[in-house]
Amino acid sequence: RCLSDWSSDVCSSDLMEMLPKKEKFVVQLYYFDELTMKEIGTLLNITESRVSQLHTKAMLRLQGKLLEKHIEG
Repeated sequence: RCLSDWSSDVCSSDLMEMLPKKEKFVVQLYYFDELTMKEIGTLLNITESRVSQLHTKAMLRLQGKLLEKHIEG
């Protein structure tokens, strides 16, 4: 899967640890285990739509934390 430019910052920091458990799990399964959202939904017993929502929330949280980190220096 194509990770964004800031993925190395996320992976090499404690940012992933700040995510709620389900969001963190979705990000790990999607980007690192390369499961589809449908497969993740089946695994977690939630809808594909809910997986997408969790993924979006996680990405927004991570982007916000990265911005804070870079602003703080």
